[in-house]
Amino acid sequence: MAVAVEDRVAEAARAAVVATAGDESSVGPMLGSEPGADGLISVRFACTLPGYNGWEWAADLAVIDDTVTVCESALLPGSDALLAPTWVPWSERVQPGDLEAGMILPYQAEDQRLIPGYTETGDDDRDAIANFEFGLGRERVLAPEARESARREQESVQEHVEQLTAQRDSLTSYLSDMRALLASDQQKLLTDLTDE
Repeated sequence: MAVAVEDRVAEAARAAVVATAGDESSVGPMLGSEPGADGLISVRFACTLPGYNGWEWAADLAVIDDTVTVCESALLPGSDALLAPTWVPWSERVQPGDLEAGMILPYQAEDQRLIPGYTETGDDDRDAIANFEFGLGRERVLAPEARESARREQESVQEHVEQLTAQRDSLTSYLSDMRALLASDQQKLLTDLTDE
């Protein structure tokens, strides 16, 4: 590439990234360029925006017959850029304790905790009975293992509630005894003061 064309590439790339940035002060010095296939070239500039350390402005240009055309420009992370962590789907991200009663989660096609609620027989009368009696027409219901797990969880919560209730009753009894003791001490003190 001739020197004049290289200068035009650098000027066109800077103009493109300045237009993308909206402000020339956000674009730092040229960091380099990389030739691509079929007359394409990528030019990178330092980003001086606060909070974007390690990011780079990039412009892709086409150079055909010494004519320079800007294809696109963008702000891209460099090798030292701070990036968000890798995205994790909700089904893998949700942990025990994250959910509360009444929360509705998105449909999960391969949920191992669910089994088909009923199978259509082709007989309208039988299907109507099955829909009415065995799951209210739900396509999927809890599998036996999931029902057992839910039952154990419910029993665990109930045991915890019973323990808290017993602790509350014990504390109430203790405080009642203390109040009676303090009342008798107060009465004794008043009696002693009035006798003097």
